[in-house]
Amino acid sequence: MGDLKSFDIEAARRRVKSALSATSDWRERAKEDYEFMQGKQWADADLSRMKKAGRPAITINRIRPVINLLCGYAAQKRNGTRLSSEV
Repeated sequence: MGDLKSFDIEAARRRVKSALSATSDWRERAKEDYEFMQGKQWADADLSRMKKAGRPAITINRIRPVINLLCGYAAQKRNGTRLSSEV
């Protein structure tokens, strides 16, 4: 990065704003996807309608076990880079 005296804080701020702006839609969708995986699969309006009607809002989360399985596979298959001085 070089000398801190030459660090342009305004350029850094512009870059951060640009990055946040470019990824804002993705971050909103990612948050919604994460909440869905965690079990929040009903819209608030639908939940309130169900509650007023005296009906339970049953959620059968079929995606979480699949995600957990895939995360487990990824963790088991993770290969680390190993360096050796042996020739």
